[in-house]
Amino acid sequence: DIDRFVVVTFTNFAATQMKEKIRDRIEKELENCTDDDLKKRLLRQIKLLPGAHISTVHSFCSYIIGQYFHRIGIDPSMKKGDDGELEILKREVVADIIEREYALESEDFIRLVSLRNIIKNDAPLEDWILNTYEKVMAEPFTDEVLDRWSDILDQPFDDNSVFLKDMIEYETIYFEAISNNLKNIMRDNPEINPVYAEDIVELSGVLDSVTDYGKKACSGELSYISCYEDIRKKLNSLTLKKIPAKTPPNEDDAAIQRLVRPMEDAVIKDRDTYFFQSVSDHEKDRKNQAGFSQTIIRLVREFISDYKNAKIDRGLMDFNDQEQYAIEILFDRDEDAGYVRSDAAKELSEYFAEVMIDEYQDSNRVQDTILWSISKADDEKGKKPWEAPAINRFMVGDVKQSIYRFRNAAPELFRYKLNTFSKEENAPQRSIDLHQNFRSRPEILFAANSVFEKIMHLDIGGVEYDESAKLIPGRKTIDTYENMSAETIVDVDRVIAEGTADDRREAEARHIARRIFDMVEGDDPVYIEEDKKLRRVRYRDIVILSRTAKGVAQTFTDVFAKEGVPFIAERSEGFHGTREISLMVEFLQVIDNPRQDIPLAGV
Repeated sequence: DIDRFVVVTFTNFAATQMKEKIRDRIEKELENCTDDDLKKRLLRQIKLLPGAHISTVHSFCSYIIGQYFHRIGIDPSMKKGDDGELEILKREVVADIIEREYALESEDFIRLVSLRNIIKNDAPLEDWILNTYEKVMAEPFTDEVLDRWSDILDQPFDDNSVFLKDMIEYETIYFEAISNNLKNIMRDNPEINPVYAEDIVELSGVLDSVTDYGKKACSGELSYISCYEDIRKKLNSLTLKKIPAKTPPNEDDAAIQRLVRPMEDAVIKDRDTYFFQSVSDHEKDRKNQAGFSQTIIRLVREFISDYKNAKIDRGLMDFNDQEQYAIEILFDRDEDAGYVRSDAAKELSEYFAEVMIDEYQDSNRVQDTILWSISKADDEKGKKPWEAPAINRFMVGDVKQSIYRFRNAAPELFRYKLNTFSKEENAPQRSIDLHQNFRSRPEILFAANSVFEKIMHLDIGGVEYDESAKLIPGRKTIDTYENMSAETIVDVDRVIAEGTADDRREAEARHIARRIFDMVEGDDPVYIEEDKKLRRVRYRDIVILSRTAKGVAQTFTDVFAKEGVPFIAERSEGFHGTREISLMVEFLQVIDNPRQDIPLAGV
């Protein structure tokens, strides 16, 4: 039955769409169904569809909490809080913690707030705590994560230093890429100014040596400490005085300057950031910085506890709570204090026949752990949940489209499976490449491929853009402009209007509204393909892109309404920023004090 599937999508809209498509497909099947048993079964699926687990991961977490809240002793009536309300509460809690620390005058806290960028203002400290909190909330088993981070901070700057290893590995890749670019410039410009060529040859030669040191360290031929010192000496031998910072008058020289100077600046920046001092001085800095960061970890632990209690007191939870409460329900501690799946997780994994995950490249570790725990999988000692196999999980994604790193997505989860799953047809853990693209025309795909094959590699971008990664046109398209006299063109309209910025924005909105009307109903029709036929474009087919919705959405809404063009705007200002609510607030302000000019002008 359909309620024994878990289908996780990235948005509520996508989940609703998927349910509608399934319903349409079942109803179409019913039209021609003559088998009574099959008809009963299909009708049963339609009945079960509204309660099917086709949802976002947070909605599925809510289902888990609703079923098993008694396991962790939380109130089942807790509701998702308003984003604005939660943000205010978050700031209040972190401010209270800082105030409490000032009163306690603990030595580590006083050292922390003596830092130059914190001593005058607590805002950077609040941000530091909250940013660290958001990162740890994207991980399962937050106590373990904070313990691990704390251990890493205590590692000395030596051959076992995680920071040193990561830095050497990254810089090796980075410097090799710059060196290759410099060689390509020399190859493609045989008539290059010989004075400029001196800089390029010098820099490329130094970077080749640096890359060689880094590769030897990564392969174990050279210690990381020795590698660091070798790289430091080599980078500090650079002179680079030939290519000027200002654009030279000669156009050929200017072209080379525009290409090479940013690379020189990038190398110098990394040299002065990472390779500017000795190993012993780095170790002194590490000890100093580790003390500050350990204090932050302590404050984050306090914040997690205080913020959680504050939300419980108000009967609220946020997205992070939904995931973390689900983790609490789905995992227990074993005799070795390790995490194992709970009876609730085993019960759910027995019930669900299939776990399907869309946009897998944008999952984070806590989400992946939740969905692994309800899959048919075996607990494997020494393996993290995202490393252990599950026989009934189906994941779809494209690491090239991973755009939510800023929300703590972990595309490396996708890459791990891509690299470890087999392409054999009968393999228990199988990887299937979907090469064909049915969304875009060949011209678009050719352009995308030609750019990405040059800039996207395994070490930079997370995927090798080879033949297996390229997008292959799969869509059979109709030439939209066939039998039409007009050529395919791109219009760039310049709207000339006088007055204030608001006046100009209104003029722009009016122009766009009239252009759209002409496309849909007027004398300048546009046709698009649908169901292998051409039809005239509708209002809902058109989107207006803006750098920001703030200050734009309301103007366009008002102007489009006057022009009779239907319009829906995504607004970022929230409930209190809407025109209607702002007006009511201004009314109340005037009633309270009629001498307030700005609210009076607003009314």
